[in-house]
Amino acid sequence: MVNIASVTYRVKSSSWWGMVLGVAIILILPMVLGGLLLVQSRLAEESYRWVQHTHKVLAKLDEIHGLIGEAESSQRAYLLTKSEHFETRFRELVAKIPDKGGEFSVLIQDNEAQVKRFDQMQKTLKERIAILDANAREISTLNDQDLNVRLEVGAKKSEQLNLELRELAIIEQKLLDERRVRFEAANKQFQNIAGWTVAGGFLLLSGVGFLLRKESRSRSLYEVRLADARDAALDAVKTTSAFVASVSHEIRTPMNGVLGTADLLLRDATLSAKQRDGIETIRGSGRALLNIINDILDLSKLQAGEMSFVNELYCPEDVVEEVINLFAAAAAKKRIELTPHISADVPQQVSGDRLRLRQVLANLVSNAVKFTESGGISVHVTRRREVEFDGKVCLRFDVSDTGPGIAKEVQFRLFQPFTQVDTKLARQHGGTGLGLAISRELVQRMNGAMGVESTLGHGATFWFTAIFGASDADSEVKRLEDRSIMVLENRPMTADALQAHAVAWGLRPYMYRSLAEIPKEGPNKMGEEFQALIIGSATSQDWLQPLRQLRSREWLRHVPVFLMTDQEELSEHALLREGIVGTLKYPFRPSELYNRLAGSHASSEVVELETKLDLPPSRIIVADDNPVNQRVLRNQLEYLGMEVVLCGHGRQALEAAQRDEGCLILMDCEMPEMDGFEATRAIRRWEKEESRPAIPIIAITAHVMSGDAEQCLESGMNAYLSKPMELEKLQVMLSQWLPTMTKAQSGGADELPNSKHQEPIIDEEQFATCLTGDLELDQDLIQMALKQVEETLEKMQTALQEGADAVWRHAAHRVRGSTGTLGFTAMAALFHEAEFDATSRDARERVLAGLRSAYTQLAAVLSERGLTANLEAAVQL
Repeated sequence: MVNIASVTYRVKSSSWWGMVLGVAIILILPMVLGGLLLVQSRLAEESYRWVQHTHKVLAKLDEIHGLIGEAESSQRAYLLTKSEHFETRFRELVAKIPDKGGEFSVLIQDNEAQVKRFDQMQKTLKERIAILDANAREISTLNDQDLNVRLEVGAKKSEQLNLELRELAIIEQKLLDERRVRFEAANKQFQNIAGWTVAGGFLLLSGVGFLLRKESRSRSLYEVRLADARDAALDAVKTTSAFVASVSHEIRTPMNGVLGTADLLLRDATLSAKQRDGIETIRGSGRALLNIINDILDLSKLQAGEMSFVNELYCPEDVVEEVINLFAAAAAKKRIELTPHISADVPQQVSGDRLRLRQVLANLVSNAVKFTESGGISVHVTRRREVEFDGKVCLRFDVSDTGPGIAKEVQFRLFQPFTQVDTKLARQHGGTGLGLAISRELVQRMNGAMGVESTLGHGATFWFTAIFGASDADSEVKRLEDRSIMVLENRPMTADALQAHAVAWGLRPYMYRSLAEIPKEGPNKMGEEFQALIIGSATSQDWLQPLRQLRSREWLRHVPVFLMTDQEELSEHALLREGIVGTLKYPFRPSELYNRLAGSHASSEVVELETKLDLPPSRIIVADDNPVNQRVLRNQLEYLGMEVVLCGHGRQALEAAQRDEGCLILMDCEMPEMDGFEATRAIRRWEKEESRPAIPIIAITAHVMSGDAEQCLESGMNAYLSKPMELEKLQVMLSQWLPTMTKAQSGGADELPNSKHQEPIIDEEQFATCLTGDLELDQDLIQMALKQVEETLEKMQTALQEGADAVWRHAAHRVRGSTGTLGFTAMAALFHEAEFDATSRDARERVLAGLRSAYTQLAAVLSERGLTANLEAAVQL
């Protein structure tokens, strides 16, 4: 395979000096010319600003001169005519002159000589105005001779004032001429530099073009090899994706048998607690493996740095105990302790990605168990309130072990991909070196951090923090009645965990490592009445003698006894004979002990479906070539009350459909002789030729890569389920696609059943599973569902008028599943008829009328319950 990196390196080295020269010219020359242009443009701008400033000074000076002249004219007119109009006008003009003078003074502040000339002109102006004002006041008392004298004095002052104004104007005009010259010179210089820049740019572009042409010739020698290397890399990626998809398919097929069988076994009420615990471990481990497979399958997202995170409510303590349970057998085999420590203030529910938290914890605990040969491992969970913000919850998880420890100088390598600090230990224990690197990435996506604290020879503590959403549910701290318990446990880490949790729950634990440490005195000396006695047992025999000795003491004879052990060979008969009221699983699990002491025994109950839907008894065609899958599917379907017709390949499924042996087909995609896609297309062609209603076909596939779902739907399948199939998902899918009445019940395929009279408006049990208990959220859900139904009925009405068969069926299909999921059974049944049975215009009109009626009834019922704002939409329909 061609090495892209080596080819690229040779391309770069061959043109190194050309690139350096080109970059130097491109960067330096434009910067120099640009700097010159910038400086010159600012000089030109400054020159122009001063030219404009001088124009303003001259304009203001002309304005003052005009006011003075107009004031003198108004005063002379008043002296001649004695008219009050001229006197008033004179007063107005005189009042304006100081303001204009102040404005002029501001404009000439930069010229000290002009300021002095203006000050002198202002003195002359004040004297002239004083003469004019005196003449106006004393006109009635002056004779002609005095008046003439006054006028001569005024004329002299006026002439002096004009001379001073002209002097100011002449100086400003000279300044204007000088500044115009500077501006024109700066502008010309700017034009010259701009011309040099254009010329330099032309030369630069020519030189760069020459270099690029030369570079292009050099690079053309390598382009073919680069293209070949790229194509080879793309082929490698495609081959890898195909390989991963193929291998994952082969893994998911047997896992379908494992998990399906485990799922059914858990619903057997005759299982003992030990058997049920083992099966739950099988199912939990299998599901964890499937989650890893799903991550591997999503190869394109991983390569792009994208990994989807879900947001769900869960209990952090449950996740810790799941991980403890997962590695309990491995720890017991090495005779090391494995204990959880959950702080009392850790919330019972948080919001986040349960799978990712479990994945990180499992990786850290797995490493700890792998490298610890003696001692034990503890998992601590604490709350970091000091760093919480915006209603979030910050938890810290510490996984501490008594293993060999890690030298500080190599700890930085721990979180690097494909890196292990001790190659000898790596060969002994295996591993890819990816776990910690992936874990750190996941923790960072959870807005946390990860680190390690260790000293060589003294064990290690791997820790990480994560930010979770707070739950709206009440998260009270676990508390028990203030009572005493006695614990006989010689494993130090387990004893510490038991004591810490008991104290946190409000109990008073008395801890003893051996029987000899327990006082022989009765309750009067002890002063306590004990709620429970817990005996830890490492083997199947070492609990019996201590128990019998303790039972011989009168004050302990009636205390309930719990035995904590990981041994499975203990007979229930022997436990009951010795008066043991219950067993506790080892390693110690806080929730189990709490439930026992609180009187809850939920862990021994039979696992049932969260909501077992009332499905109509039907016959299902199952097409799958794998005998294990056939058996699992048959058991699951029979558990749901179905009758099963098994087919080994697609041709048998086609023949079974043509013989009308079932009302729904579960179709595997990969089968010999005729695969599921080809069989589906053949069934759809036959239905069209025979004018038969379409039978629902649901794909069951181990392929879940991008595009597989589209391929299923394009072949004519209605929906798909990925292997392995959980019973809950299977029954929900059947509830959406099973006909509400089988052919035998309805009397023939051509007769339309009037489902609105046979189905209740609401399936109360199913409806209750969809509600949250929050009225506002429930109202939003119902309003959204009703709006979707309204829009669908409008589309179906339009499709009916236009004869658009595909639009009609698509519209009915769009809401059939959602109405069924919400428990709107009457609506769901009618939408099913609309999609599959109503083929004529008359039948569709009847179904549409029934839908409108059912919608009105449904809206009325929901409104009575306060789940919908009004009935306006329903009335309009």
